[in-house]
Amino acid sequence: PNDPPSWAGFASNVSNTPPMNLSSHRRTSVSAEAMNPHTFNDNWKPPVHQLAASQLHSLNNSVIKNFLFQQLDEESLKTIIFALEEKHIPKGTEIIKQGDEGDFFYVVEKGSVDYIVNGENVNTSSDGSSFGELALMYNSPRAATVVTTSDCILWALDRLTFRRILLEGTSKKRAMYENFLRDVPVLQSLSSYE
Repeated sequence: PNDPPSWAGFASNVSNTPPMNLSSHRRTSVSAEAMNPHTFNDNWKPPVHQLAASQLHSLNNSVIKNFLFQQLDEESLKTIIFALEEKHIPKGTEIIKQGDEGDFFYVVEKGSVDYIVNGENVNTSSDGSSFGELALMYNSPRAATVVTTSDCILWALDRLTFRRILLEGTSKKRAMYENFLRDVPVLQSLSSYE
């Protein structure tokens, strides 16, 4: 029906510096669920939400700067942006609960949230921060309960789209580098593993 807003110049201010709110106390190793990019269903279509120009502007200021999205190519980034769903969450709402299975990744556009582990408030974050990626990336239970401390505008990305785009992007880059390395005369005697 309606053409999506212009994408030109949308991700032009993506930064390659790590976010200031990146926690050094995060878990660094957990086991991952198997997801082979070579066995993906080619009929899969990501969700596409119609976004107004003002929403694209908001996403440019909060979502695109997220460290998880900085290594994606423009097409993958565009897929993720239009798959995000805006959610207005009132103050005092429990967004995720510690121990539950992960279903969404969230980016805070506006507002603040508290992270509670075993009943203790361990951190607070606000505009531009994100949460929920560990449970989606590693098929692990939610590490904390997240509660809004003000009315919030969040952007939510479903588990399948999150994993599919991030994994597929990594797989394509790896294949590109492998093909490049195969063409280097000095390396042609090496096996794929080497």
